[in-house]
Amino acid sequence: MAKKESDFPVGVVSAVIILGSVAAVFLINNFGQMGFADSWPVLPMAVGLCLAAASYVELGLAVMGFFLLILLANMAVVPPFGKSWPFALIWIALLVVVGYMRSRAAAKKTHPDRAP
Repeated sequence: MAKKESDFPVGVVSAVIILGSVAAVFLINNFGQMGFADSWPVLPMAVGLCLAAASYVELGLAVMGFFLLILLANMAVVPPFGKSWPFALIWIALLVVVGYMRSRAAAKKTHPDRAP
């Protein structure tokens, strides 16, 4: 099945997101209380956001959620990852539900006469 062409400029939006996150990390490093060793998870989170914008929603959200958990652990908002890994399991469970609901909606859209 061929991918539909879209008017949404995913490449431009992705470049802006990634460059903006690199700039944010360096600004935080220069002017904030956190160094690069603590704020680096922002960069893979930006990649996850780009994946979500490019129609890989579940994968993008999984990447963003995992690295958000690491960032929050670096900021001492949540306990270190060794103790807070159950949050990752909760995030995965939510993504399974989102994927299931999206697949049902797509099936209903392509076959409206079928009962789910």
